[in-house]
Amino acid sequence: MKRIITFITLALLIPSITLAFTNATLFKGLNRIAVSSQEQANKLFSSGYKLEEKMTFGLAAPSSANMKYVQSQPYTLAGSGAVLGATSITLKSFKNIDGTLLTMSNFGTQGFGTIEPSVSNEEQITFYGVTQNVNGTATLTGVKTVLNIYPYTETTGIKNTHSGGTKFVLSNTAGFYNTFANKENDETISGKYDFSKLPYGTTTAPTDPREFVTTYQLQQATSTGGVNGSELVAGKWQGATQAQTALGTAIGSTGANLAIQSKYATSSSDVATTSVVVTQTTGKIKPNFLNGTDNYTFNGNSTFNGTTTATGAVYGFTSFGGDGSDGALNVTSGTTTLSASSANILVKNYSSINISTGTVLTLSNKASDGTILILKSKGACTIAGKIDLKAMGADAITNGFGILDVTADHKGGVGAGGGSASGTPGTVGTILGTRGFYVTPDYRRLNRRFLLLAVGSGGAAGSVGYDNAVAGALGGVGGVGGGALIIECAGALNFVAGAEVNIDGGNGSAGASAAGAGAGGGGSGGSAGMALIMYNSLTANSGTINAKGGTGGAGGTASGGGGCNSGDTGGGGGSGAGSYTATGFLGGTGGLNLAAGTTGSATTNASGAGGGGGGGCGGAGASGGSQGSTDTNHYLVTKNLYY
Repeated sequence: MKRIITFITLALLIPSITLAFTNATLFKGLNRIAVSSQEQANKLFSSGYKLEEKMTFGLAAPSSANMKYVQSQPYTLAGSGAVLGATSITLKSFKNIDGTLLTMSNFGTQGFGTIEPSVSNEEQITFYGVTQNVNGTATLTGVKTVLNIYPYTETTGIKNTHSGGTKFVLSNTAGFYNTFANKENDETISGKYDFSKLPYGTTTAPTDPREFVTTYQLQQATSTGGVNGSELVAGKWQGATQAQTALGTAIGSTGANLAIQSKYATSSSDVATTSVVVTQTTGKIKPNFLNGTDNYTFNGNSTFNGTTTATGAVYGFTSFGGDGSDGALNVTSGTTTLSASSANILVKNYSSINISTGTVLTLSNKASDGTILILKSKGACTIAGKIDLKAMGADAITNGFGILDVTADHKGGVGAGGGSASGTPGTVGTILGTRGFYVTPDYRRLNRRFLLLAVGSGGAAGSVGYDNAVAGALGGVGGVGGGALIIECAGALNFVAGAEVNIDGGNGSAGASAAGAGAGGGGSGGSAGMALIMYNSLTANSGTINAKGGTGGAGGTASGGGGCNSGDTGGGGGSGAGSYTATGFLGGTGGLNLAAGTTGSATTNASGAGGGGGGGCGGAGASGGSQGSTDTNHYLVTKNLYY
């Protein structure tokens, strides 16, 4: 392949030329300045400096030569010679023609030679060190064998065994020639070439950005105006007009890229004109750059430290009824399910809400400790169907989300197994603490300007029954707490008769029955959630809100089949979850031997009922506690006093 090397042969006619040189000297008259970077050179070019004729191209090299050449007489191998793999060779002597001892400094970094030239055992080598020994011999070290054809690979150690007395010569081997550049080949130059005279190049336009340019090419570029400038290329630009700046025009009339002119930039907006906005010395722009009559949307969090006056509606701050971004909610048939995606809070911003008669709006994928559903409406809200958040609170044996005194156990307590004694009920869930902060019992609490609601806590499982003191039939599962609801209706609320909002706690399930052994105790009910409905105007408030604790599950029945033992006892019922109004209700006791279990305590409010006790061997399981009335402490429908 033919190697073409082209160089710059004219010093600086345009102010930005990229050169691959390590150092250069620029001159202007009698002034001389040494530069070591392209940036330094470009600054001087623009001031009229030019490059000196002598230029250094390539990579920096050591001050001493890397390669030196020695011509000498043949030498012979000392002693028994050298064996295959040897990395050193000892010669009887190693002297110059004039008798002086040769050292590695005579060769530079590398020497070349041939062992047993012109015979079948001939081998070309390189060496990297010379040691002159006191007995007159000399040892070549760092010896490598060299492949005698391309790519002339060096391999540590010799590849043949050579006897003592065989010939060794310093020679221009194939590997030696490989260190020279060949004008017919493409070459990579790792050393430094100094040119006292500038070389000639081709008139063909360069195609590779790394190629040097010639005087002819530089003159051609100068006469045609040079290349267009860009973010990556230094070149010509055209100043943009004021109109072009405003339109964002990219290319000017000369074909060059446009640049913004500083005369069209300003840090004030006192004159009605098209300008590029520049900050003041404070780093901020003046307020009069903004048009006070335009509409603005702020999607992030905004803090206003001074007085802010709004003459119209302001949405997106604490705007009652939301921004309507989710469109209209119109449930006209069947069941519409909103996914909470396991979140504790789901907020929907509707333009209006309509839940028709006979339809249901509910949730799916609630959080494990319950979900609060917040429905915001900029317009009217008609509830003629059902909003069903029953059992959308905390899972069994879990405190509800939103409860303040989180260290207390409001969840139901698991029933205890009897073993050889009757199973006992679990511990009841405690009543909510810091009760004055929850808003649903009293509308006047809205003046505190925060909305605190909680979902219901989960009930608990009944205990397992026992077969001769060995755990057997499983207890029932505790009910899930009720979900929580907030409705902000910026329009008129029409909560019609027959409509329902259900935030009841879930029911506990029955314990498992058994034959010839004690049966499982029933699970307890979860507590109800909370609901707050606020409106700006009211059409009707005739619907029903159910906020009742869940029922307890029945204890399992134990038949006498298979024989009965004194250790056959029923499991105790789980005890209910606590609420705002009361503690949970106690579960029933498991039956002992042939006795039946006792009934779980019924709920009378939002707290969960207790589960029934399981029967002993041959004894009937007892009923779980029943559900009571809705608890008015757990919901509130009121005019908007919050926003």
